[in-house]
Amino acid sequence: VLRIVGVLTVIAVGALVPLTFGESNVLRASTVVALVLLGLSVVVLTGWTGEVTLGQMSFAATGAAVSAYATLHWRFDLTLCLLVGGAAAAVVAVIVALPTLRWQGIFLAVTTLAFALASINYLLNPTVATWIPTEDVLRRPLFGSIGMESRWVMYEVAFVVVALSFALVAGVRRSRVGRILRAVRDNPAAAQSYGVRVPLARVTAFALSGFLAGMAGTLLFSINERYEVAVFSATEGLNVFIAAVVGGVGSLLGAVAGVVLLDGARGFLSGPAGLLPSAVGVLVILLVLPGGLADLLYRLRDAALRRFASAKGIEVPSLVADRRVPDVVIGSSDEQTDTARPAGPVRADGDAGWLSVRGLDVAYDRVQVLFDVDVDIEKGKITALLGTNGAGKSTLLKAIGGVAPVTKGTLRLGELDLHRLRPEQVPHHGIVQMPGGHGVFPSLTVDENLRVAAWLFRHDRAGAKARIDSARSKFPILERRRHDPAADLSGGQQQQLALAMALLAEPDLLLVDELSLGLAPVVVEELLQELRCLRDRGTTIVVVEQSVNVALTIADHAYFMEKGEIRFSGAADDLLAQPELVRSVYLQGAKEALGTSPARVAVRDEPGEVNGPARIGSNVALSVDGLSVSFGGIAAVDGVDLSVADGEIVGLIGPNGAGKTTLFDLISGFTAADAGRVTLHGHDLTGTAPSGRARAGLGRSFQDARLFGGLTVTETISLALERWIEGDDVLTGAFRLPAAVGAERDISERVDELIELFGLGAFRSKLVGDLSTGSRRMVDLACVVAHQPTVLLLDEPTSGIAQREAEALGPLLLGLRDRLSASLLVIEHDISLISSVSDRLVALDQGRVVTEGKPATVLEHPEVVASYLGTGDATLKRSDHELEGMS
Repeated sequence: VLRIVGVLTVIAVGALVPLTFGESNVLRASTVVALVLLGLSVVVLTGWTGEVTLGQMSFAATGAAVSAYATLHWRFDLTLCLLVGGAAAAVVAVIVALPTLRWQGIFLAVTTLAFALASINYLLNPTVATWIPTEDVLRRPLFGSIGMESRWVMYEVAFVVVALSFALVAGVRRSRVGRILRAVRDNPAAAQSYGVRVPLARVTAFALSGFLAGMAGTLLFSINERYEVAVFSATEGLNVFIAAVVGGVGSLLGAVAGVVLLDGARGFLSGPAGLLPSAVGVLVILLVLPGGLADLLYRLRDAALRRFASAKGIEVPSLVADRRVPDVVIGSSDEQTDTARPAGPVRADGDAGWLSVRGLDVAYDRVQVLFDVDVDIEKGKITALLGTNGAGKSTLLKAIGGVAPVTKGTLRLGELDLHRLRPEQVPHHGIVQMPGGHGVFPSLTVDENLRVAAWLFRHDRAGAKARIDSARSKFPILERRRHDPAADLSGGQQQQLALAMALLAEPDLLLVDELSLGLAPVVVEELLQELRCLRDRGTTIVVVEQSVNVALTIADHAYFMEKGEIRFSGAADDLLAQPELVRSVYLQGAKEALGTSPARVAVRDEPGEVNGPARIGSNVALSVDGLSVSFGGIAAVDGVDLSVADGEIVGLIGPNGAGKTTLFDLISGFTAADAGRVTLHGHDLTGTAPSGRARAGLGRSFQDARLFGGLTVTETISLALERWIEGDDVLTGAFRLPAAVGAERDISERVDELIELFGLGAFRSKLVGDLSTGSRRMVDLACVVAHQPTVLLLDEPTSGIAQREAEALGPLLLGLRDRLSASLLVIEHDISLISSVSDRLVALDQGRVVTEGKPATVLEHPEVVASYLGTGDATLKRSDHELEGMS
């Protein structure tokens, strides 16, 4: 009701207030209304699709020029001119869109700006394009009967056109097309893995944006009753783009607010007052509200809804911090919900440690993450920070390192108050942090990354060089790839580089986030030994680690966190006696939803002997023959042959940089192969695009489970159904035609089933980007079930999730295979997990297959042990599964 009242109020004000204006002000108001439509076109292209465009005025000029010609020579009224002008601009926009099939970002911005300049100065300049009328062109009667001579009538018509366009574009946003455009912006690779044709989506966005801009140009021509090239200058286009950004470029409402504020001020105010909003106003708004005016409007809306819900005693999970969600829905089984929970947060007692944290609160954008945290770190010891996903472990590490927004509490290192230090001052006091998963500079080479890490020692060149040489000696792969960009390293190699950069400073306090993330067992074993040596030399170390087994091999003391609070503090070994803490929170419900239990996880003895209902068929589901690719003359994948039978689970193992993820990219089509063939159920897919392979039944789950940060959980799962959707396009979505309504109804019903199946009810309206890793894993699995692939590629599914979640993942993978009747090819460094669920293992090294066969046989192969496994029991058993042949 409130929404309807608000919409009607805005319409009434917009339609009636200008009727009190004089003629000149009505003309200005009409121009602002037309520019609002142009702002909507910016939202579609830049806000939804992520394509930065600086040439929208060229599309508007196209619509205006064609409309001027059609009015004068074809005697079209405004209605027909809107259609032909919009269509002409859409065609031009599609032509301009062709470079986006290869380039995005700054290249596209330059391309569109260059086109705008070329259009105004040559292509659509009447001095050159003599077909464009230069004289006054009187407005034709609307529908042959409604006179358009009055400026007030023109304003009302323009207002109606823009209001209807707003409603139609809002309909597109809620439709399948709108989801696709925003998904392509957030994660084009993941979108393609669900069958989205990304090039077509980008061209569609340009066409829709061009059509809206062309209609805006038609309105501007009709308002002025002549084609004036100055109205469509590139500068005016930049002004509209800025207005959309100030309003909130991803929001239709924000675009309206931004254009009305900035362009309205320029039109209605004179002198310095007219420039104030577009100059100082822009800076102030973007400094205070990075999300634009729409961010302010949505905050006010959410605050009002929170107050209303609180007053009525209504629990609305989408309006509260993520920490409260598990209490609402996580744990679908009676066993889980009956499990004893710890009594409450653990408070510090006794004297403060060398590093002392007291009463610490941390909040991101007013969403609190840490709650009254107390921690004491003893000098010269290794302390492990463990906990559930989303518990705040990494945030606590960032707060100590000075890069998290502390809202309350104290942080002291001896007598030093860390809270008073700026982030760049913290390393000068011997505190160095290794960020988890993103600790390198991708565009810099390995050597350049190390030189950046040596910044503290820039005045001692000899000392800095010695430190860099020492860091490289600890990680031989960095020496071999010292001249390669960090972006070209595998995930595990980047993790080694990040740790080398941290160790280079020889810190007194080393903060390590996600030590074993993406690393082969032998590398983890080496890193653990390095940390022990550092501790023995007096370095204090705080480690965030998902695997309890790994962490407890080196930790002297452990903290366990849950939902932003400390739930356990004590000797590391004592943590294992706390089953109510060390449990699966996120994936337990998903595991049970798929109808599996831990008892069904066992190592395969012979191919074809599969526990559970699924059995390996005689048909080959996926075949890879002689697949090869090289980068810069270095073979990343070299003549790989492998096959996966119907219903089979094949594990893919190998050291970091062995080519495992590259092989997945080749199979799924994201990287073009130099040689070889990929066959899915007998059909050659070698030349097929990634989206075509997805539609043929190939599924891909990525290591980071990033999905689409700007989409809600409901929208994300809806997108995963793309393979099964037919008959929905821009027009059916905009006008809510029966085909679109029926498709959306079917999608909604299926999504509701999956949300209930995976226990995602409290997450349904949350943005995926706001979820913890464990939550995203659950959404990712729901998307896999929605996509229903016949062959599924899983890239390190345990990456970034807590140990008990990894233990729940084993039976869950079997459940996926059984439910989907699918074959699985899985990359995984958790050897106990991958050996327990796989029918076969394939070991890769340096892009080649070293050996393949039964798990026990492969894991005993001398080359596999030497280059990949090592001998550390904890690094092999990162989670607790039965591990054949490795006792």
